[in-house]
Amino acid sequence: YDRLRNYFSYPVYVKSLPGFKNNAFNGIVSNWNEFLFWRKTKNKFCEPTYFSLIGLINVQRASPSIDEYSKDEFWYKLRNTEGYDFADRHHFSNPKNFAIRNGRLLIRDYAYGETQEVVLEFGEKMQKHFS
Repeated sequence: YDRLRNYFSYPVYVKSLPGFKNNAFNGIVSNWNEFLFWRKTKNKFCEPTYFSLIGLINVQRASPSIDEYSKDEFWYKLRNTEGYDFADRHHFSNPKNFAIRNGRLLIRDYAYGETQEVVLEFGEKMQKHFS
């Protein structure tokens, strides 16, 4: 009973405490964060998120994932970006978080603050280096 009560009482957005609220609302919060980031920056490295119904539903431009690289190959290619200074291997080594449209690398998953900081600082360099 105590374990179940704790599961339902954990805060919504704390990675280290993955309770019910986190699992239920993480996607909603992530969707809303992507929409707000896109709306604010219109960053050319990001796949556009055109609309969000308070995070419940997002409308993002659809592009196919990058399937021709393994995670290690993709991570190696991004790490060779000039001025590289980020350590988020988990997110940036996954080709499924990216797409290529018209020969340009685009990030599809950019909800977290750390990811957004990397996008702002290195996105254009990664796009030029990769494309």
